[in-house]
Amino acid sequence: KEHMEHIESDNFRLGMIKKIEDDSIIGYYMLQLDWESDVCLLGRIAITEKGKGFGKESMILLFEYAFNDLDMNRFWLDVYPDHKVGINLYESLGMKKEGVLRQIYKDPERGYLDQVLYSILKEEYEKIEY
Repeated sequence: KEHMEHIESDNFRLGMIKKIEDDSIIGYYMLQLDWESDVCLLGRIAITEKGKGFGKESMILLFEYAFNDLDMNRFWLDVYPDHKVGINLYESLGMKKEGVLRQIYKDPERGYLDQVLYSILKEEYEKIEY
């Protein structure tokens, strides 16, 4: 029910990530939009084919979509501190580490987990050449 509300809401964008050459689905994303503050939260991104640059290309396209098409001012996400591949990607794309939400989530197997906040502003995005 909650997912259907997201799909039908103007405050969410859910999409598939496809390869151009054969149109095969290799992932998906979910954006949450705050229209009053012009803020875009990347709630989820998942890519099935790892290590081929699809994550980087997808993130760049999501920035373009958020800043140019939706006219957002801020794009942000949170990530677990042990997700080094994701953190390296976000930092390489110009995202800034803002801080840590300490023990914000309790995983049944791993216990209490931190989440690291990363963001990029439209003015920062516009200065970067990818």
